[in-house]
Amino acid sequence: MKQAKLNFLERAIGLVSPTLALKRARARFILNEVRGYEGSSRTPRTKNWKTSPGSANLEIQTSLLTLRDRARDLVRNNPYSKKAITVISTNVVGSGIRPRIDTKGRDAKKLMDLWKKWAEKTECDFDGMLTMYGLQKLIMRSLSEGGDVLIRRRRVSNGLLPVQIQVVEGDLLDQNRTTPLEGGGYIVQGVEFDKNGKRVAYWVFERHPYDVVPNTMLSYRVSSSEIIHVFETLRPGQARGVPAGTSAFIRLKDFDDYEDAQLMRQKIAACFAVFVHDQSEDLTGAIADTDTEDDGSISERVQPGVIEHLPPGKNITFATPPGTEGYGEYAKNVLRAIAAAYGVTYEALTGDLSNVNFSSGRMGWLEFHRQVSDWQDNVMLPACDKIWNWFVESANMAGIISKTDIVASWTPPRREMIDPVKEIKAMTDEVRAGFTSWAEAVSSRGWDPQELLIALKEEYALFEEFKLMLTCDPRFDPTRPVPPIQGPNRQAPSGQTNNNQ
Repeated sequence: MKQAKLNFLERAIGLVSPTLALKRARARFILNEVRGYEGSSRTPRTKNWKTSPGSANLEIQTSLLTLRDRARDLVRNNPYSKKAITVISTNVVGSGIRPRIDTKGRDAKKLMDLWKKWAEKTECDFDGMLTMYGLQKLIMRSLSEGGDVLIRRRRVSNGLLPVQIQVVEGDLLDQNRTTPLEGGGYIVQGVEFDKNGKRVAYWVFERHPYDVVPNTMLSYRVSSSEIIHVFETLRPGQARGVPAGTSAFIRLKDFDDYEDAQLMRQKIAACFAVFVHDQSEDLTGAIADTDTEDDGSISERVQPGVIEHLPPGKNITFATPPGTEGYGEYAKNVLRAIAAAYGVTYEALTGDLSNVNFSSGRMGWLEFHRQVSDWQDNVMLPACDKIWNWFVESANMAGIISKTDIVASWTPPRREMIDPVKEIKAMTDEVRAGFTSWAEAVSSRGWDPQELLIALKEEYALFEEFKLMLTCDPRFDPTRPVPPIQGPNRQAPSGQTNNNQ
């Protein structure tokens, strides 16, 4: 058995108290033998494994600027990174995450009419460019690319409401402002907390610190009631967010360089099509005599149908470009890892559907939409709730409504189906069996149940007026008995009987 090396302290203890030294050695031996996690072992295999015991804020403080710059460079120049960010924003927000409230009250009806005029037009945007749903997509795209984003409440006097929304990048937070405050509070990367760890303010620049227009680079304090800070929380106590896909940045860059090298290799090889060898030199090194009337010229272009007669002493060989064996499989493996880092599917990232059937496509699609639902529920919907509160408060200040306790629920964009025939039938069976409600099924398709009911009522009234019986009318489902039909001019469709008459 190999004898363990003893440090100075252990040797000294052994001289003074051999019994105590033996107990320490025994305890150390047992500790090493019962160490439970292989991942925590310190062996030659793990000697280059660098780890950090730092908090989330310490790690982000030292890495955020570089991660953000690299993320934006990848989005600008790498098609897969750009596609991943686009997939995230279009699936999380789509055509918009829309509010739904009980419109029975007078205030509620006024509020929804006002929302359509304010939020579904550019009236809500401080910059006058986007609707609320366009701002939602900008928010999701910006935080995915840059790590976090700020939504500012701007108080105005010349708008439909005395409030508008401004979306700015997280770059406007003073990254270098990290300091303790009197009374136990503190500031971390531009985010101010009170002594209990609650956010109370943000230190922001007036404009982007690296804008084309020079600015003072001095940050000022803005109350947390005026700002919504949106990012994906990955660790407790996290003050700032990080860009999506950070664990694949090195792999993305390496793969980009690998593709460029492969392309350049093929281009260089393709430039050399034919090699001409001069074999007129004899074994003694002297040049053999050639026909003086033949200049020995050979065409330097390879053309179809040409028969070339070589002069004496000339030989031609054709270049063999290097192959690309293994490139496709290697690329797929790398792109699968990149898709996993961003939280999207390989098929959504690449558009490659060559190995997908209905079952595998549906399983991947469902797993991806679990991730999408997580982003919606934990990132976007809290921000939507706060924007709604600003909207209701401003409507009350403008004297349009009398109450401020009107709460909205949100309907995300509908989930596209892999096989609508099968999935709609399954959804219908769930509603009929009582496993889910009709309203929940309608919401999953991206519709507001109350708005749909109103639309159906208007359509059925038109059916009655024009004496139409369409198969889209659920009252005439051939698989169940026909309910009583109101009106003297209505009859059951051909082949059905009214079992209730």
